Amino acid sequence: MPTNMTVAMLREYLHSEADERLLHYVAANAHKVLYISLEQLCERTGITMAEAMHFFRAFNAESFVAFKYILRKCLYYEVTDRGVAKRSLSSLLDENIRFELHNLITFCSNLDCNKVEQLARDIWAAPEVNLFCAGSTRPLGATLQRYLSILHIPHRLFGPSENPETLEQLPASGLVLVFGFARYHARLLTQMKLLHQRGFHIVCVTDYPDSPLIPFSDYHFLLPASSFDFTDGYGAGIALIHVLSMALGMQREESLFSYMHAWDVDTQETNMFW
Repeated sequence: MPTNMTVAMLREYLHSEADERLLHYVAANAHKVLYISLEQLCERTGITMAEAMHFFRAFNAESFVAFKYILRKCLYYEVTDRGVAKRSLSSLLDENIRFELHNLITFCSNLDCNKVEQLARDIWAAPEVNLFCAGSTRPLGATLQRYLSILHIPHRLFGPSENPETLEQLPASGLVLVFGFARYHARLLTQMKLLHQRGFHIVCVTDYPDSPLIPFSDYHFLLPASSFDFTDGYGAGIALIHVLSMALGMQREESLFSYMHAWDVDTQETNMFW
């Protein structure tokens, strides 16, 4: 939804004057503001805690959480000639698709293919690939797991609730590839800190330059992951997995062609597909 439309909706909830600069910032970054802390809001806008609370109280909200409730409602409604009305599903879809298109265009413009090639080499060189993901990044970990299986690359998939004893038994010779988007899972950060201390080679796929996962990583990939409210922007993440899988395949192209040929023969002989 255009910023001016979100501003118009926010004004519907105003009970007193509010900082116009902050009002427009929140409207322009509404989907991100919903998922950051009060400290991050103050840091990114250059305001104090007291100024933030004064802004929230202009909406009769006594906390950032209470203000977020109002902000979220503003994303699903719009001001029309006949008053405030619920947005249509097609309108929400259009906005979500625009987010994904922007993610993909930004990803394609900024991707360092040399770094992708490096990751592919590191994966082939490692005796095992340890995938770590949590929350919204679980589908990315599961997708990469599928392609590693196709290429017969030894790997394991872990979540933030993994038994600490299991992680302690991991050999430090394995490669760690961690996926982490805001809001960052505290247990996942603890896992990476411990593995970093043990000397693991860690590569992270994350979303912001200030991601807390980056300090634990040897190198990292930044993915644009903008999306509508609670939905997740997977377009760039899936694109990265696809290009990484192709790099892996081309670095062992004879193995790739043999794997796929054997799979094709096997599935035909067993009448696996209609």
